[in-house]
Amino acid sequence: MSLRELWKRLRRGRAGARFAAVERAYADGPRRHRPLRLLFGLLLLVIGLLASIPPGVPGFLLWVPGLALIASCSRRVARALDRAELALLRSRRRWRARRRSRRRAR
Repeated sequence: MSLRELWKRLRRGRAGARFAAVERAYADGPRRHRPLRLLFGLLLLVIGLLASIPPGVPGFLLWVPGLALIASCSRRVARALDRAELALLRSRRRWRARRRSRRRAR
């Protein structure tokens, strides 16, 4: 599976199950590719983190594919990322609701 296909699979996936779906898709693949996926995922993650340091550089765009490649190697990591995604979505929903209620109170 190419990075483009991986990205499409992530975008189409249901929130809270995206990374597990990627892990299942890669589970049937050759085991010899697992270390390469892990290494490439870590590399993307580190490059994305380093690119995020200077202002104006969107290094976070490399985080998701990097995390997805890491999750493709481990069911435990995939589940943790799915739970983290749901937690982030819940906190974003709460933040937006608070912001809306403050605007209405003005």
